[in-house]
Amino acid sequence: MHTLYLLRDRRAHGFGGSLMIDRRTPGVTTFQQFNDTSKWSTFDAGANGVGSAADGFYGGVFDGRFVYFVPNLNFTSGEVLRYDTQSAFTSTGSWSAYNPGANGVGTNAKGFSGGVFDGRYVYFVPNRAGSVYHGEVLRLDTQATFNSPSAWSTFDLAAGGVGTTPTGFIGGVFDGRYVYLVPSLHPAPHGEVVRYDTQAAFNSSGSWSSFDAGANGVGSNPDGFVGGVFDGRHIYFVPFVNGAGQSAEVLRYDTQGVFADTASWSAFGAAANDVGVDPKAFVGGVYDGRHVYFVPFGNGTTVPSEVLRYDTHAPFDASSSWANYDPGTAGVGTNTRGFWGGVFDGRHVYFIPFFNSSGFHGEVVRLDTRASFRSPASWSAFDPGANGVGTAPDGFVGGIFDGQYIYFVPFIRPGGFHGEVLRFDTKSPANVPDTVFGGSFL
Repeated sequence: MHTLYLLRDRRAHGFGGSLMIDRRTPGVTTFQQFNDTSKWSTFDAGANGVGSAADGFYGGVFDGRFVYFVPNLNFTSGEVLRYDTQSAFTSTGSWSAYNPGANGVGTNAKGFSGGVFDGRYVYFVPNRAGSVYHGEVLRLDTQATFNSPSAWSTFDLAAGGVGTTPTGFIGGVFDGRYVYLVPSLHPAPHGEVVRYDTQAAFNSSGSWSSFDAGANGVGSNPDGFVGGVFDGRHIYFVPFVNGAGQSAEVLRYDTQGVFADTASWSAFGAAANDVGVDPKAFVGGVYDGRHVYFVPFGNGTTVPSEVLRYDTHAPFDASSSWANYDPGTAGVGTNTRGFWGGVFDGRHVYFIPFFNSSGFHGEVVRLDTRASFRSPASWSAFDPGANGVGTAPDGFVGGIFDGQYIYFVPFIRPGGFHGEVLRFDTKSPANVPDTVFGGSFL
Protein backbone atom coordinates (compact mmCIF):
# COMPACT_ATOMS: atom_id res chain seq x y z
CA MET A 1 0.00 0.00 0.00
CA HIS A 2 2.24 2.57 -1.10
CA THR A 3 0.50 5.70 -2.35
CA LEU A 4 2.07 6.70 -5.63
CA TYR A 5 1.20 9.85 -7.45
CA LEU A 6 1.72 11.39 -10.87
CA LEU A 7 3.95 14.37 -10.13
CA ARG A 8 5.43 15.26 -13.49
CA ASP A 9 4.68 14.86 -17.15
CA ARG A 10 5.19 11.19 -18.01
CA ARG A 11 4.48 11.49 -21.74
CA ALA A 12 8.19 11.61 -22.49
CA HIS A 13 8.45 8.22 -20.81
CA GLY A 14 5.54 6.76 -22.72
CA PHE A 15 3.15 6.72 -19.77
CA GLY A 16 0.69 9.20 -21.26
CA GLY A 17 0.37 11.27 -18.12
CA SER A 18 -0.12 14.98 -17.74
CA LEU A 19 1.26 17.66 -15.46
CA MET A 20 2.74 18.44 -12.99
CA ILE A 21 5.09 19.22 -10.16
CA ASP A 22 8.77 18.46 -10.09
CA ARG A 23 10.07 18.95 -6.58
CA ARG A 24 13.61 17.88 -7.36
CA THR A 25 16.42 20.13 -6.15
CA PRO A 26 19.91 19.87 -7.68
CA GLY A 27 22.74 18.73 -5.48
CA VAL A 28 23.78 15.83 -3.33
CA THR A 29 21.02 14.12 -1.39
CA THR A 30 21.63 13.48 2.29
CA PHE A 31 19.50 10.74 3.81
CA GLN A 32 18.69 11.18 7.47
CA GLN A 33 19.61 8.82 10.27
CA PHE A 34 16.71 6.44 10.72
CA ASN A 35 17.00 6.32 14.53
CA ASP A 36 17.37 10.08 15.04
CA THR A 37 14.31 11.00 17.11
CA SER A 38 14.64 14.65 16.08
CA LYS A 39 13.60 13.61 12.55
CA TRP A 40 10.37 12.09 13.80
CA SER A 41 7.24 13.91 14.93
CA THR A 42 3.52 13.34 15.36
CA PHE A 43 0.34 15.39 15.21
CA ASP A 44 -3.27 14.48 15.87
CA ALA A 45 -5.43 16.99 14.01
CA GLY A 46 -8.71 15.61 15.35
CA ALA A 47 -7.53 15.75 18.95
CA ASN A 48 -6.66 19.39 18.30
CA GLY A 49 -10.14 20.31 17.10
CA VAL A 50 -9.95 19.66 13.36
CA GLY A 51 -13.06 17.95 11.94
CA SER A 52 -15.56 15.81 13.80
CA ALA A 53 -14.22 12.26 13.35
CA ALA A 54 -10.62 12.60 12.20
CA ASP A 55 -9.60 9.06 13.11
CA GLY A 56 -9.21 5.66 11.50
CA PHE A 57 -7.85 6.42 8.03
CA TYR A 58 -7.07 3.84 5.34
CA GLY A 59 -4.30 5.06 3.09
CA GLY A 60 -3.67 8.45 1.56
CA VAL A 61 -2.78 10.54 -1.47
CA PHE A 62 -0.40 13.40 -2.23
CA ASP A 63 -1.32 15.86 -5.00
CA GLY A 64 1.88 17.89 -5.11
CA ARG A 65 0.91 20.17 -2.26
CA PHE A 66 -1.75 18.58 -0.09
CA VAL A 67 -1.82 15.22 1.65
CA TYR A 68 -5.26 13.59 1.85
CA PHE A 69 -6.05 10.92 4.43
CA VAL A 70 -8.69 8.47 3.18
CA PRO A 71 -11.69 8.14 5.53
CA ASN A 72 -12.72 4.76 6.83
CA LEU A 73 -13.15 4.54 10.65
CA ASN A 74 -14.33 0.95 10.53
CA PHE A 75 -16.28 1.70 7.33
CA THR A 76 -18.42 4.39 8.95
CA SER A 77 -16.67 7.64 8.00
CA GLY A 78 -16.56 9.84 4.92
CA GLU A 79 -14.65 12.72 6.49
CA VAL A 80 -11.51 13.45 4.46
CA LEU A 81 -8.58 14.95 6.37
CA ARG A 82 -6.20 17.24 4.46
CA TYR A 83 -2.77 18.64 5.34
CA ASP A 84 -1.05 21.52 3.56
CA THR A 85 2.61 20.51 3.19
CA GLN A 86 3.58 24.17 2.71
CA SER A 87 2.52 24.94 6.27
CA ALA A 88 3.66 23.88 9.73
CA PHE A 89 2.96 20.24 10.54
CA THR A 90 1.91 20.84 14.14
CA SER A 91 -0.32 23.87 13.47
CA THR A 92 -4.07 23.27 13.36
CA GLY A 93 -4.28 25.95 10.67
CA SER A 94 -2.42 23.60 8.30
CA TRP A 95 -5.16 21.01 8.55
CA SER A 96 -8.74 20.84 7.37
CA ALA A 97 -11.48 18.23 7.19
CA TYR A 98 -14.52 17.84 5.00
CA ASN A 99 -17.27 15.27 4.72
CA PRO A 100 -18.78 15.48 1.22
CA GLY A 101 -21.43 12.84 1.92
CA ALA A 102 -22.71 14.79 4.90
CA ASN A 103 -23.01 17.79 2.58
CA GLY A 104 -25.21 16.13 -0.01
CA VAL A 105 -22.62 14.52 -2.26
CA GLY A 106 -23.46 11.00 -3.41
CA THR A 107 -25.66 8.36 -1.84
CA ASN A 108 -23.52 6.79 0.87
CA ALA A 109 -20.04 8.24 0.41
CA LYS A 110 -18.07 6.64 3.20
CA GLY A 111 -15.96 3.59 3.99
CA PHE A 112 -13.12 4.02 1.49
CA SER A 113 -9.88 2.05 1.27
CA GLY A 114 -7.12 3.93 -0.48
CA GLY A 115 -6.93 6.61 -3.12
CA VAL A 116 -5.41 7.57 -6.46
CA PHE A 117 -4.34 10.88 -7.98
CA ASP A 118 -4.39 11.41 -11.76
CA GLY A 119 -2.84 14.85 -11.96
CA ARG A 120 -6.02 16.76 -11.23
CA TYR A 121 -8.52 14.52 -9.48
CA VAL A 122 -8.23 12.41 -6.35
CA TYR A 123 -10.29 9.21 -6.42
CA PHE A 124 -11.34 7.56 -3.18
CA VAL A 125 -11.62 3.80 -3.60
CA PRO A 126 -14.94 2.29 -2.44
CA ASN A 127 -14.90 -0.65 -0.07
CA ARG A 128 -17.95 -0.82 2.16
CA ALA A 129 -20.26 1.39 4.15
CA GLY A 130 -21.00 -0.29 7.44
CA SER A 131 -21.67 -3.93 6.60
CA VAL A 132 -22.64 -3.26 2.97
CA TYR A 133 -19.95 -3.52 0.31
CA HIS A 134 -20.32 -0.77 -2.23
CA GLY A 135 -18.90 0.64 -5.45
CA GLU A 136 -19.54 4.36 -5.07
CA VAL A 137 -16.34 6.07 -6.19
CA LEU A 138 -15.78 9.51 -4.66
CA ARG A 139 -13.81 12.10 -6.66
CA LEU A 140 -12.30 15.45 -5.67
CA ASP A 141 -11.32 18.14 -8.15
CA THR A 142 -8.13 19.51 -6.59
CA GLN A 143 -8.47 22.69 -8.68
CA ALA A 144 -11.70 23.53 -6.86
CA THR A 145 -12.40 24.57 -3.26
CA PHE A 146 -11.83 21.64 -0.89
CA ASN A 147 -14.80 22.35 1.38
CA SER A 148 -17.31 23.08 -1.38
CA PRO A 149 -19.77 20.37 -2.46
CA SER A 150 -19.21 21.41 -6.08
CA ALA A 151 -15.62 20.14 -5.88
CA TRP A 152 -16.85 16.63 -5.19
CA SER A 153 -18.76 14.03 -7.20
CA THR A 154 -19.53 10.33 -7.04
CA PHE A 155 -20.22 7.51 -9.45
CA ASP A 156 -21.81 4.26 -8.35
CA LEU A 157 -20.42 1.41 -10.43
CA ALA A 158 -23.21 -1.03 -9.64
CA ALA A 159 -25.98 1.49 -10.26
CA GLY A 160 -24.23 2.43 -13.49
CA GLY A 161 -24.26 -1.15 -14.73
CA VAL A 162 -20.49 -1.61 -14.73
CA GLY A 163 -19.31 -5.20 -14.53
CA THR A 164 -20.81 -8.06 -12.54
CA THR A 165 -20.41 -7.19 -8.86
CA PRO A 166 -18.27 -4.03 -8.79
CA THR A 167 -17.92 -3.59 -5.03
CA GLY A 168 -15.32 -4.15 -2.33
CA PHE A 169 -12.06 -2.68 -3.62
CA ILE A 170 -8.86 -1.94 -1.71
CA GLY A 171 -6.50 0.37 -3.50
CA GLY A 172 -6.09 1.76 -6.96
CA VAL A 173 -3.47 2.32 -9.64
CA PHE A 174 -3.04 5.06 -12.26
CA ASP A 175 -1.04 4.28 -15.40
CA GLY A 176 -1.06 7.74 -16.98
CA ARG A 177 -4.50 7.42 -18.52
CA TYR A 178 -6.55 4.80 -16.73
CA VAL A 179 -7.42 4.37 -13.06
CA TYR A 180 -7.68 0.74 -11.94
CA LEU A 181 -9.60 -0.29 -8.83
CA VAL A 182 -8.04 -3.28 -7.08
CA PRO A 183 -10.54 -6.09 -6.31
CA SER A 184 -10.48 -7.46 -2.79
CA LEU A 185 -13.52 -8.78 -0.90
CA HIS A 186 -17.29 -8.33 -1.26
CA PRO A 187 -17.43 -10.22 1.13
CA ALA A 188 -15.91 -13.25 -0.64
CA PRO A 189 -12.56 -12.70 -2.38
CA HIS A 190 -13.00 -11.57 -5.97
CA GLY A 191 -10.87 -10.61 -8.95
CA GLU A 192 -13.02 -8.20 -10.97
CA VAL A 193 -10.73 -5.28 -11.84
CA VAL A 194 -12.59 -2.08 -12.72
CA ARG A 195 -10.97 0.50 -14.99
CA TYR A 196 -11.85 4.14 -15.62
CA ASP A 197 -10.71 6.17 -18.63
CA THR A 198 -9.71 9.56 -17.20
CA GLN A 199 -10.08 11.11 -20.66
CA ALA A 200 -13.81 10.38 -20.59
CA ALA A 201 -16.74 11.58 -18.50
CA PHE A 202 -16.62 10.45 -14.88
CA ASN A 203 -20.37 9.91 -14.54
CA SER A 204 -20.81 7.93 -17.76
CA SER A 205 -21.02 4.12 -17.67
CA GLY A 206 -19.22 4.05 -21.02
CA SER A 207 -16.08 5.45 -19.36
CA TRP A 208 -15.83 2.39 -17.15
CA SER A 209 -15.09 -1.27 -17.85
CA SER A 210 -14.29 -4.40 -15.88
CA PHE A 211 -12.42 -7.65 -16.36
CA ASP A 212 -11.92 -10.72 -14.20
CA ALA A 213 -8.74 -12.44 -15.39
CA GLY A 214 -9.16 -15.48 -13.15
CA ALA A 215 -12.72 -16.07 -14.31
CA ASN A 216 -11.33 -16.09 -17.85
CA GLY A 217 -8.72 -18.76 -17.23
CA VAL A 218 -5.71 -16.76 -16.06
CA GLY A 219 -3.76 -18.29 -13.19
CA SER A 220 -4.97 -20.63 -10.50
CA ASN A 221 -7.10 -18.50 -8.18
CA PRO A 222 -6.18 -14.80 -8.64
CA ASP A 223 -8.67 -13.16 -6.28
CA GLY A 224 -8.59 -11.08 -3.11
CA PHE A 225 -5.92 -8.41 -3.57
CA VAL A 226 -4.83 -5.51 -1.38
CA GLY A 227 -3.23 -2.73 -3.36
CA GLY A 228 -1.33 -2.54 -6.62
CA VAL A 229 1.99 -1.39 -8.06
CA PHE A 230 2.83 0.15 -11.45
CA ASP A 231 6.34 -0.19 -12.91
CA GLY A 232 5.84 1.96 -15.98
CA ARG A 233 4.36 -0.80 -18.08
CA HIS A 234 2.90 -3.53 -15.90
CA ILE A 235 0.46 -3.36 -13.02
CA TYR A 236 0.93 -5.89 -10.22
CA PHE A 237 -2.06 -6.78 -8.07
CA VAL A 238 -0.86 -7.68 -4.59
CA PRO A 239 -2.21 -11.02 -3.32
CA PHE A 240 -3.75 -11.21 0.13
CA VAL A 241 -6.43 -13.89 0.42
CA ASN A 242 -8.39 -15.94 -2.10
CA GLY A 243 -11.06 -18.60 -1.81
CA ALA A 244 -8.49 -21.15 -0.64
CA GLY A 245 -7.03 -18.94 2.11
CA GLN A 246 -4.02 -16.66 2.31
CA SER A 247 -2.61 -16.09 -1.15
CA ALA A 248 0.72 -15.56 -2.87
CA GLU A 249 -0.55 -15.51 -6.45
CA VAL A 250 0.49 -12.20 -8.03
CA LEU A 251 -1.66 -11.03 -10.94
CA ARG A 252 -0.02 -8.86 -13.60
CA TYR A 253 -1.53 -6.76 -16.37
CA ASP A 254 0.41 -5.44 -19.36
CA THR A 255 -0.92 -1.92 -19.96
CA GLN A 256 0.29 -2.10 -23.57
CA GLY A 257 -2.19 -4.91 -24.18
CA VAL A 258 -5.96 -4.98 -24.52
CA PHE A 259 -7.68 -4.77 -21.14
CA ALA A 260 -10.24 -7.52 -21.80
CA ASP A 261 -7.81 -9.87 -23.56
CA THR A 262 -6.45 -12.73 -21.46
CA ALA A 263 -3.16 -12.46 -23.37
CA SER A 264 -2.55 -9.17 -21.51
CA TRP A 265 -2.73 -10.90 -18.14
CA SER A 266 -0.52 -13.39 -16.31
CA ALA A 267 -0.21 -14.79 -12.81
CA PHE A 268 2.59 -16.21 -10.70
CA GLY A 269 2.29 -18.04 -7.40
CA ALA A 270 5.41 -17.54 -5.32
CA ALA A 271 4.58 -20.19 -2.72
CA ALA A 272 3.49 -22.70 -5.35
CA ASN A 273 6.82 -22.23 -7.12
CA ASP A 274 8.95 -22.77 -4.00
CA VAL A 275 10.00 -19.16 -3.49
CA GLY A 276 10.77 -18.61 0.17
CA VAL A 277 9.46 -20.47 3.22
CA ASP A 278 5.76 -19.65 2.99
CA PRO A 279 5.30 -16.21 1.45
CA LYS A 280 1.62 -15.30 1.68
CA ALA A 281 -0.78 -12.51 2.63
CA PHE A 282 0.73 -9.31 1.29
CA VAL A 283 -0.71 -5.82 1.62
CA GLY A 284 0.60 -3.29 -0.84
CA GLY A 285 3.84 -3.03 -2.70
CA VAL A 286 6.68 -0.71 -3.65
CA TYR A 287 8.63 -0.20 -6.88
CA ASP A 288 12.22 1.09 -6.63
CA GLY A 289 13.03 1.41 -10.33
CA ARG A 290 13.93 -2.22 -10.83
CA HIS A 291 12.39 -4.36 -8.14
CA VAL A 292 8.84 -4.68 -6.90
CA TYR A 293 8.57 -5.42 -3.18
CA PHE A 294 5.46 -7.09 -1.77
CA VAL A 295 4.78 -6.01 1.81
CA PRO A 296 4.05 -8.90 4.20
CA PHE A 297 1.20 -8.66 6.61
CA GLY A 298 2.25 -12.06 7.93
CA ASN A 299 0.44 -15.34 7.66
CA GLY A 300 0.20 -16.19 11.33
CA THR A 301 1.97 -15.51 14.60
CA THR A 302 4.38 -18.40 14.26
CA VAL A 303 5.13 -18.08 10.56
CA PRO A 304 7.80 -15.63 9.33
CA SER A 305 6.78 -12.36 7.72
CA GLU A 306 8.67 -12.69 4.45
CA VAL A 307 9.25 -9.77 2.10
CA LEU A 308 8.83 -10.95 -1.48
CA ARG A 309 10.79 -9.23 -4.27
CA TYR A 310 10.46 -9.47 -8.04
CA ASP A 311 13.14 -8.37 -10.51
CA THR A 312 11.28 -6.58 -13.31
CA HIS A 313 14.26 -7.12 -15.64
CA ALA A 314 13.71 -10.87 -15.49
CA PRO A 315 10.90 -13.19 -16.66
CA PHE A 316 7.76 -12.89 -14.59
CA ASP A 317 7.04 -16.61 -14.54
CA ALA A 318 10.53 -17.81 -13.53
CA SER A 319 11.21 -18.66 -9.89
CA SER A 320 14.74 -17.31 -10.30
CA SER A 321 13.29 -13.82 -10.87
CA TRP A 322 11.91 -13.81 -7.35
CA ALA A 323 13.56 -13.59 -3.94
CA ASN A 324 12.39 -13.54 -0.35
CA TYR A 325 13.82 -12.34 2.93
CA ASP A 326 12.58 -12.18 6.50
CA PRO A 327 14.54 -9.50 8.36
CA GLY A 328 12.97 -10.40 11.71
CA THR A 329 14.10 -14.01 11.53
CA ALA A 330 17.56 -12.67 10.69
CA GLY A 331 17.60 -10.67 13.92
CA VAL A 332 16.52 -7.25 12.70
CA GLY A 333 14.38 -5.35 15.20
CA THR A 334 12.23 -6.64 18.05
CA ASN A 335 9.12 -8.12 16.45
CA THR A 336 9.31 -7.10 12.81
CA ARG A 337 6.22 -8.53 11.21
CA GLY A 338 2.70 -7.42 10.42
CA PHE A 339 3.09 -4.48 8.03
CA TRP A 340 0.49 -2.66 5.94
CA GLY A 341 1.96 -0.82 2.98
CA GLY A 342 5.31 0.64 2.07
CA VAL A 343 7.06 3.77 0.81
CA PHE A 344 10.18 4.40 -1.31
CA ASP A 345 12.20 7.58 -0.72
CA GLY A 346 14.66 7.20 -3.59
CA ARG A 347 16.99 4.88 -1.73
CA HIS A 348 15.14 3.15 1.09
CA VAL A 349 11.97 1.13 1.27
CA TYR A 350 9.96 1.64 4.47
CA PHE A 351 7.55 -1.00 5.72
CA ILE A 352 4.58 0.52 7.54
CA PRO A 353 3.89 -1.05 10.98
CA PHE A 354 0.41 -2.31 11.71
CA PHE A 355 -0.13 -5.49 13.75
CA ASN A 356 2.20 -8.24 14.94
CA SER A 357 2.00 -11.11 17.40
CA SER A 358 2.10 -8.61 20.29
CA GLY A 359 -0.70 -6.44 18.92
CA PHE A 360 -0.82 -3.11 17.11
CA HIS A 361 2.71 -1.79 16.84
CA GLY A 362 4.88 1.05 15.55
CA GLU A 363 8.18 -0.63 14.69
CA VAL A 364 9.15 0.68 11.25
CA VAL A 365 11.48 -1.45 9.13
CA ARG A 366 13.73 0.09 6.49
CA LEU A 367 15.67 -1.54 3.64
CA ASP A 368 18.62 0.11 1.92
CA THR A 369 18.06 -0.83 -1.73
CA ARG A 370 21.67 0.01 -2.58
CA ALA A 371 22.83 -2.88 -0.42
CA SER A 372 22.30 -6.63 -0.57
CA PHE A 373 18.67 -7.65 -0.20
CA ARG A 374 19.50 -10.75 1.83
CA SER A 375 22.00 -9.22 4.22
CA PRO A 376 20.87 -8.23 7.74
CA ALA A 377 23.15 -5.20 7.46
CA SER A 378 20.87 -3.79 4.73
CA TRP A 379 17.92 -3.70 7.10
CA SER A 380 17.15 -1.65 10.18
CA ALA A 381 14.22 -1.17 12.52
CA PHE A 382 13.08 1.70 14.71
CA ASP A 383 10.07 2.25 16.94
CA PRO A 384 9.57 6.02 17.34
CA GLY A 385 6.88 5.68 20.01
CA ALA A 386 9.05 3.42 22.13
CA ASN A 387 11.73 6.10 21.91
CA GLY A 388 9.63 8.98 23.17
CA VAL A 389 8.08 10.27 19.97
CA GLY A 390 4.40 11.21 20.19
CA THR A 391 1.69 9.73 22.38
CA ALA A 392 1.09 6.23 21.03
CA PRO A 393 2.07 6.11 17.35
CA ASP A 394 1.06 2.55 16.52
CA GLY A 395 -1.23 0.75 14.07
CA PHE A 396 -0.84 2.46 10.71
CA VAL A 397 -2.41 1.60 7.36
CA GLY A 398 -0.27 2.93 4.54
CA GLY A 399 2.23 5.69 4.03
CA ILE A 400 2.44 8.85 1.94
CA PHE A 401 5.62 10.47 0.61
CA ASP A 402 5.81 14.13 -0.41
CA GLY A 403 9.44 14.20 -1.53
CA GLN A 404 10.87 14.83 1.92
CA TYR A 405 8.53 13.48 4.56
CA ILE A 406 6.82 10.15 5.01
CA TYR A 407 3.40 10.37 6.65
CA PHE A 408 2.29 7.19 8.40
CA VAL A 409 -1.50 6.94 8.10
CA PRO A 410 -3.16 6.40 11.52
CA PHE A 411 -5.77 3.69 11.74
CA ILE A 412 -6.08 1.75 15.01
CA ARG A 413 -4.12 1.08 18.21
CA PRO A 414 -4.90 -0.69 21.49
CA GLY A 415 -7.17 2.12 22.66
CA GLY A 416 -9.20 2.11 19.44
CA PHE A 417 -9.20 4.03 16.19
CA HIS A 418 -6.90 7.05 16.24
CA GLY A 419 -5.67 10.02 14.21
CA GLU A 420 -2.08 10.47 15.38
CA VAL A 421 -0.12 11.00 12.15
CA LEU A 422 3.53 9.98 12.41
CA ARG A 423 6.02 11.83 10.19
CA PHE A 424 9.64 11.12 9.30
CA ASP A 425 12.03 13.56 7.62
CA THR A 426 13.80 11.27 5.12
CA LYS A 427 16.33 13.43 3.31
CA SER A 428 17.60 16.78 2.15
CA PRO A 429 17.00 18.31 -0.33
CA ALA A 430 13.46 17.12 -1.06
CA ASN A 431 12.78 15.22 -4.26
CA VAL A 432 10.27 12.71 -5.48
CA PRO A 433 11.94 9.62 -7.01
CA ASP A 434 11.51 9.19 -10.75
CA THR A 435 10.10 5.74 -10.01
CA VAL A 436 7.07 7.29 -8.34
CA PHE A 437 4.20 7.42 -10.79
CA GLY A 438 0.85 5.85 -11.26
CA GLY A 439 -0.79 4.86 -8.05
CA SER A 440 -1.45 2.30 -5.48
CA PHE A 441 -3.81 2.42 -2.64
CA LEU A 442 -1.52 3.37 0.18
